[in-house]
Amino acid sequence: MLKPSSDYLAVLAYILKSKYVFALFYEEKPDHFAQLPYKLPDRLAEVNKFHQLVISSGKWGYECWLLIRLDKWWSGNGMLIAMRNRDKADDFYDIPFDRKKWVFVFRTSNTLTLSKQPDVVMNVSAFLQTKARQGIYDLGNYCDVTTSVKWTSPDKKAQLTLTGNDLFDSRNRMDLRIDYANQHSRTKFNKSNRNITLSFLYKFGGYKEKKRKEVDTSRLGH
Repeated sequence: MLKPSSDYLAVLAYILKSKYVFALFYEEKPDHFAQLPYKLPDRLAEVNKFHQLVISSGKWGYECWLLIRLDKWWSGNGMLIAMRNRDKADDFYDIPFDRKKWVFVFRTSNTLTLSKQPDVVMNVSAFLQTKARQGIYDLGNYCDVTTSVKWTSPDKKAQLTLTGNDLFDSRNRMDLRIDYANQHSRTKFNKSNRNITLSFLYKFGGYKEKKRKEVDTSRLGH
């Protein structure tokens, strides 16, 4: 019988010159449950069910976040996280585990003004995570890069956008391995997710977009 899980998070952050954010954090999820497989030793069968962990996603680490703005033609942000994960289960069949691993995450989003007349803007975003662990699973690297180029007409009524999603076709090509105690398996996902789209938007008549209340980011240099 699974018990309710809790989630505790503590963050200490420091903002420097309204552009750089440095943070220390600690997160713990007592009694968290995760779906894990187990191959039976006496017959060719695998049991796959949720198990309660003593410590799951017990992690602490560092986070650095910065804003980029170069001469009004390039603006963006970047984030780097270094964290130490820990998963522990004392009653996982006959192979209890207490596994720890450092994981690094990098995320960035950038807007580049290629031309003002005509109005052409390029957006580039990327995400990268190094190898990680979940229970007895070993998870492979994860990467995703997406970019788009948008042209806007002088009267702001027409927009033409060319988008390339998952340029390196790596978002859904995950590699899951189990090489722990007497458990050995490998699951590889080879689903292709890369695609290119071309979209055209035109605003007819006197249509005006509804004004949305913007989040105040003045303290971060915006």
